[in-house]
Amino acid sequence: MISKSQIDRAGDKLRSNPKDSAEYKEALSTVENWRRAHDYPLKTFKSNLDKRLRKYPGSISAQRLKRMPTLLDKLLKRQAGMRLSAMQDIGGIRAVVRDTVQAEKLAHEYRNSKRFPHILKTNQCKNYIETPKEDGYRGIHLVYEYNNTLARTQAAKESRGMLVEIQIRSELQHVWATAIETVGLMTGQSLKNQQGDDDWLVFFKYISSVFAIIENRNVLAEHKGQEQREIYRSVISMIERMQIFDKLQGYSAGLQIIDRVRRHHYYHLLTLNTHEKIVNVRGYTEAEYEKAVEEYEAIESQHNNHIDVVLVSAGQRKELKKAYPNYYLDLKKFVKLLKLIVIEYESIK
Repeated sequence: MISKSQIDRAGDKLRSNPKDSAEYKEALSTVENWRRAHDYPLKTFKSNLDKRLRKYPGSISAQRLKRMPTLLDKLLKRQAGMRLSAMQDIGGIRAVVRDTVQAEKLAHEYRNSKRFPHILKTNQCKNYIETPKEDGYRGIHLVYEYNNTLARTQAAKESRGMLVEIQIRSELQHVWATAIETVGLMTGQSLKNQQGDDDWLVFFKYISSVFAIIENRNVLAEHKGQEQREIYRSVISMIERMQIFDKLQGYSAGLQIIDRVRRHHYYHLLTLNTHEKIVNVRGYTEAEYEKAVEEYEAIESQHNNHIDVVLVSAGQRKELKKAYPNYYLDLKKFVKLLKLIVIEYESIK
């Protein structure tokens, strides 16, 4: 079992040593083992989530281990100085429900559940529906500390104290979040972290406000002084000037999907090569978790800027594309919504 103090020391070593040093490599191995260890609490939380979602027809659930490049970027750059053991989203599960009313209802159920033994970390929970991120992201994030007091298995005992983040989104918010990730992947920019081309950043902010109008929510603070038709006009102007439809269709055109999975698997490894436009899907049973993580780490270690890989579990294989359309460069729903916005503008201008 890896202690939190060991994890924090490993994080410090990653900051203070060059990448080719033995100290860095040893610390990285410790972090990889820590990430692996989140599988048990993740499965526990996802099982509970799936039961709750039975009341929400058409909902989607998924779990994932945080990508190592993203973890390191957050640790070494975006939140330099944070304790690695306090990083709340190394293990994450996601729920996508119909609308923001359902999203808030589900979050309320979690917060007020008397039979859920895990500890809600209220200081790390965020309602980005009420107060969206600066880039326009919306959703509800709940962070829990695993705390099964009746734990009998060794895995359950070792999971005590680990953090798991639950992300709850509406369908529109999921379309927005996966679209900005897809465009970021294809343009080689971290748009969701406010890094990249200003036009794209401004465009997604406006789309966030339009989706908020559709869901009867507040627009972004910087758009509050604008009337609805002004916001729509800005979106239409950017669609035309940036040739948005041509670009989005170009990003997804010619994608080759290599999927040799022929039966149900618990885990799937999605590997997207943005340069060659190839997505490779591999499946693993629950018993093959260690093999799945080893292959996950092997691909990550290649340090190829054109390769994006993630290890996920999203139930039936057909649900993968719904949960992670960005790895399939699937922008169909986003494009359809943009076209509806154009039509809507014609009726209100």
